Amino acid sequence: LARYATEFGVLRELLQNADDAGAAECRIKLSVLPSGGRISSVRFENNGSRFTAKDWERLRCIAEGNQAVDSVGMFGVGFYTVFSLTDEPLVSSGKSCMSFGWSGDDLNYCFRDLPTDQEWTTVALPCREAISWDFVKLRE
Repeated sequence: LARYATEFGVLRELLQNADDAGAAECRIKLSVLPSGGRISSVRFENNGSRFTAKDWERLRCIAEGNQAVDSVGMFGVGFYTVFSLTDEPLVSSGKSCMSFGWSGDDLNYCFRDLPTDQEWTTVALPCREAISWDFVKLRE
């Protein structure tokens, strides 16, 4: 992750993935803790193309450690940036979702079908630790 330790790295990568998918619109939803106002989770949504079998395969390869260092494109190595915020990202697109979780040093994944078709591709990131608003500094 050292290569991605730049300010806003996660949001930049998710925006790039959305652009690669042809998204016309993106939404970022923040859940805020009532005490102290720190961010407890980030939800990123885009209305680009729904995942294909190849997209899910690429995402699965991340958990298996097979992603090439020089890979580019939607959910390539840039997706690793989500692990700077969370240990358990969840991606949903179309009628499927994939969740990740750690067991010791091993990254595991679970692929599931959803009961309904999702119009937006979503990346849900429950924060490992509550983060400050500096994560989303807005420029005037």
